[in-house]
Order: sequence, then C-alpha cells, then structure tokens
Amino acid sequence: MPFFSRLWGVITKIEKPEWLAAKMISVFKDHYDIDMNEYVGDVTDYDSLSKFFIRPLNKDVRPFKDDAQTFLSPSDGVITVAEKVAADIATQVKGRTYSISDLVRKELDFSEGYYLFTI
Repeated sequence: MPFFSRLWGVITKIEKPEWLAAKMISVFKDHYDIDMNEYVGDVTDYDSLSKFFIRPLNKDVRPFKDDAQTFLSPSDGVITVAEKVAADIATQVKGRTYSISDLVRKELDFSEGYYLFTI
C-alpha cells in the first residue's frame, strides 16, 4: 500500500488531542460544504475524521427510496468514472484490480455488460 494512503489512514483516526480531531472534521466539513442537517448529530459528536466519514443519514431529511428509478450509492460523492464492463474485473481506486462478483458476493453474467461507477 502506498505511503501516503497509509499516512492518511493514520491521520483520519486521530482522536487526541480532541481539538485537533475537531479541527480536521470542521475543515473537511467546510471544504466539502457538508450540510449537517442531512446527517444524524453534529460535528462535535464524532471523535475522529474516520468516524465522521461514516456518519449516518438523517432519515427524515434523506429518506430511502426503494424503487427501480433510484440509484443507491454506498456514499455521497461525485461520479468520477462511469464505464461499461464486459468481464468480471474492474480497475478503480488507486489502480487496484478486483473481481466485481467478489465485490457484490454473487456470480454475474457479463455477456450483456454492466455499468460500473466510481464515486
């Protein structure tokens, strides 16, 4: 794993001193213009940037829609890659290659292709 990825992983887990963790969360929130009304709690409820990354949605503000016209994403973000794949392999984040079937835990038939998005 690259050095900077590991370093970032360590930085995101910093909980002490508390003022530093709070400052990192605040800077991240402000930089990405995150509306905390869409999430449970406030920035002060999270002990580290890593815990802030996985904050739960406020179901009253952002209800789950279970219909065929809705795309469910495991994260908020911007689609940076959209591609049609015809084989059980994807190269995405940080140049890593992985099996799509392994990712979704289901054997897939790629004869008609699937679309893969990086968010």
